[in-house]
Amino acid sequence: MFELAAVSDSIDVLSLEGDPVGVYHGVLVVNALLATCLVPLLYVLLTRRFGAGRHVAAWAAVAGAAYPSVTALTQVALAENLLFPLTVAWLLCAGSLLHRAGVGAALGAGVCAAALWTTHGRMIVLVGLTCCLLLAMLIAGRRTREAAVALAGLAALAAGLLGGTLLNDWLFQQNYGGPRFDEIGHVLSAFDHLDGILAVAANLAGQTWYLLVATLGLVLLL
Repeated sequence: MFELAAVSDSIDVLSLEGDPVGVYHGVLVVNALLATCLVPLLYVLLTRRFGAGRHVAAWAAVAGAAYPSVTALTQVALAENLLFPLTVAWLLCAGSLLHRAGVGAALGAGVCAAALWTTHGRMIVLVGLTCCLLLAMLIAGRRTREAAVALAGLAALAAGLLGGTLLNDWLFQQNYGGPRFDEIGHVLSAFDHLDGILAVAANLAGQTWYLLVATLGLVLLL
């Protein structure tokens, strides 16, 4: 029997009963499905937001889903496997929201951002970006419809964050019987002293370099 369990703001697949081989096979199946979801998502992103032709977009989507940094993580039980399709889905929703303010895009952007944070606490950055985007729409909106769209997105984001927090707390309590580790508070505490600030700056530089290398510079296009 497989059950979802949260560890430090991330959701992993664990087994409460059954043999380890079955558990690992289940992990591989889930990861394969998540990686497969990247193909249609990337195809839609390339055709709708970058104007790529269907033939080029199809091959590029397959190549993106089979990229080494993606396939390497499919071999292990990590929540990061869920981040790939969720991130592309968020890009689609955010891009649609910028091109044409629709309720569906606003709701999708809010839900995806909340799901990304629920999956991994460090995705709080996308929560902030989504919040800023929706607030800018609300402030700059000249029509009642645009304001309603922004409010709907903010409501979806808030509801998703609340639901994600409750879900992670409940899963952690059920599986580990203790409080969740405050990953965000731990990271922010580094700004209390100079050494911590320097460490955060070094990590930021390292993560930026990783994104550039792992995506062959394609992250600059986003």
